[in-house]
Amino acid sequence: MTRALSHVLPIMISVVISKMVADAFGKDGIYGVWIAMRKYPWLPPVDYRDRGETAAQIMTPVERLVVLEDGCSLRDIDNLVKKFDYHGFPVVRGAELVGYVTRDKLMMTIEGLFSREPTPSPERRCSFSERRPDQNVDDLEILCSLLEEATLQLRKELPQELVNLRYILFTHEGNLTGMVNKTDIVGLLHRDFQHTAALY
Repeated sequence: MTRALSHVLPIMISVVISKMVADAFGKDGIYGVWIAMRKYPWLPPVDYRDRGETAAQIMTPVERLVVLEDGCSLRDIDNLVKKFDYHGFPVVRGAELVGYVTRDKLMMTIEGLFSREPTPSPERRCSFSERRPDQNVDDLEILCSLLEEATLQLRKELPQELVNLRYILFTHEGNLTGMVNKTDIVGLLHRDFQHTAALY
């Protein structure tokens, strides 16, 4: 032996006792607890099974969403990205869902438009739809290329265990009814954890 036994044995006993105490107080590790306390949008790689809940129970209803209206002005978009720091915004025409656009794309586009010569009027209207033959392009800024191509639209009756994406827009007959993002799902998974968001 290398005379290290006098050091190794107490360390091993301490580790075993620490593990037993930690297991007695909960199954989560320190990193999982830290993530839950900070409310980071991270989902553990375990199989989550819901208890019969549907997405409608955790989604943010359309009445509480910050949405972009198709046909809004450049000033409206500029004010929206300055006022809210959300990852993105659903785009609607009335109640009908047109798509989803990220905040970064909107900011880059607005900055690019306002830096070019001649500078467009802040009241210039924007369309997130493909240009129609009857539309006058001179009066409209076409922004349909900014829409996310991989946006999923699902029914709000969907079981929660299938909802594991960054954001999902829920529709009924083509009309936007609500949205769920990853933070909502993390909140659902940690709703019974007593220290969730304890550091805020």
